[in-house]
Amino acid sequence: MKILLLPLQLIRIALIGLFISSYFVFSMVCFLLIRNRWKRTAVTVVVLSKCMKTAIWLMGGKVKVLGEIKDPQKKHLIVSNHLSYIDILVVSSVFPTCYVTSVELKETPFLGQCAMAANSLFVERRARMNLRSEIQELAEALKNGLNVTVFPEATSTNGEGVLRFRRPLYEAAIQSGVDVLPICLNYRKIKGEAVTRKNRDSIFWYGDMPFANHFWGIFETLRSFEVEISILDPVSVEEKDARKLCELTYSMVNEKYTPCV
Repeated sequence: MKILLLPLQLIRIALIGLFISSYFVFSMVCFLLIRNRWKRTAVTVVVLSKCMKTAIWLMGGKVKVLGEIKDPQKKHLIVSNHLSYIDILVVSSVFPTCYVTSVELKETPFLGQCAMAANSLFVERRARMNLRSEIQELAEALKNGLNVTVFPEATSTNGEGVLRFRRPLYEAAIQSGVDVLPICLNYRKIKGEAVTRKNRDSIFWYGDMPFANHFWGIFETLRSFEVEISILDPVSVEEKDARKLCELTYSMVNEKYTPCV
């Protein structure tokens, strides 16, 4: 059976590679033609969003959106739970957005190049000495009309629960006066079966899992998956500090999340 499936597997991987390569070229052209960083990012995140919709389809994924944004023109600091690198594809397919990610990811082969091409904003989670300048950079992106997505758990998880959110980056929303938009990701099915501890590792990526093996595995068995993204009510930053924003949005996401059992 695997021999019969191999050509389709290779076609899917080749198409994904073509999309990634095309986006890299597009990103480089934008870098040469659009000198203003934020204008360049605004263009690339829109194209990235369209590419991610196709990439999810090629990977056999289906995204169901629950809820809606009342004002689509309004930009937000988006906060979400985090289960896999696939989260980025899912969120980008719904929101044109740039991401806040760690310097560690920037140093990871392939994933780091993808993050840079997507105009990610990098933070050093192993040291706090640059935190003030990093928050200012995030605030500047928000002020320039960009959605910025943060995974406040600071790591991807095994799905058994939502980890406590970390609050420092919420300061960017306060400085820019932009509302915080909590969203919740729930992966519901893998190959038609409910997501459980037994099959979660084929989609969830956490701990010390090797990226290449995990990514290849998605195509190797032609896995399909279904994921829900719940758009919750935006939270105004008025009369709130980072701690209150953090606690409130964590509560909202945690309430909506279905633990993997």
